[in-house]
Amino acid sequence: MLSAAQTSAPVSQGSAARIGQLAATVSTDAAKDKTTAQPIGIRTDGFIYRQLRVSDGRKDFDGRGAIAYSGLRNDSYRIGDIVTVGSDGAQFTITGFTDGAKLSVTPVIYVPLSAWSHLKLGSGLDESAAPEAAGAPSDGHATAASAPAASAVMFGEAAGSTAPDGTEQLPIGDFIQKLPGYRAQDLTSQFMLVFLFIIMLATIAVFLYILTMQTIPNFAVLKMQGILTRYLILNTIAQACSSRSSARP
Repeated sequence: MLSAAQTSAPVSQGSAARIGQLAATVSTDAAKDKTTAQPIGIRTDGFIYRQLRVSDGRKDFDGRGAIAYSGLRNDSYRIGDIVTVGSDGAQFTITGFTDGAKLSVTPVIYVPLSAWSHLKLGSGLDESAAPEAAGAPSDGHATAASAPAASAVMFGEAAGSTAPDGTEQLPIGDFIQKLPGYRAQDLTSQFMLVFLFIIMLATIAVFLYILTMQTIPNFAVLKMQGILTRYLILNTIAQACSSRSSARP
C-alpha cells in the first residue's frame, strides 16, 4: 500500500496514475454463482481511464458505475446489472464492457479509486482529494499524506524520477513476473509441455521398437532385394507416427 505522500510526486508529473488492486468475489442477481474478480480502482483524471476503450455500453463512473471485462458476459453479466463486490456488500452498476481486461487469469472490474479505498480499508481518501492536501486530517485518525492512497503507481511513459523511499520501480515485464501466482502458473505450464513432449517421444520409441522387432524378417528380404537402409528407416518412422495417430480416441 502506498500513501498519498509517496504517490504525489510521480502523479504530479502528469504521466503517472494511481491504481488500487483488490481480489474479491462478485455476483449479480442474474448470475448463478459468485465469480472471483479483481476490482481495480482508477481515477477519472488519469491516463488509464482516458485510454480505456469500451466495446459495449459507455465509459461512466457516475452513480457508482463500473466497467467490467467483456468475458463476464458469458457468466450472465449485462449492462445495467448491479454487481455486489466482496463480503461487505458494496454495489456497483455495470455501465460498459472492455476487452482484454484481465489480471493474470482473473477478470478485472474497473471502479473509482475512492470506491476501491472503501472496499480495501473501509475508508480512504476521496477520489477528488488532491495530493497537495497532504497534512490535512483524514477521519481524525491519520493525515492524508500517510493514509493509504493506492496499491501502485503506473507510468504511461518511462519514469523520469527516482522511486520514493519504500517503493520500487519495475519494468512491465518484471512486474508481470512478480504477480502473485503468475510465475508458479507459468512454470507449471512449461513443465506440462515438456512432460507431454517426453511422453510423445517415448510412445514413438515403443512403436518403433515393436515395428522393428516384428518386421526383421521382412527387412532381411527387402535388403536382399537392394532396398536402401535410409528408405527402410523412414518407412518405419512413418508407420510408427501413423499408428500413434490412429490410436488416439
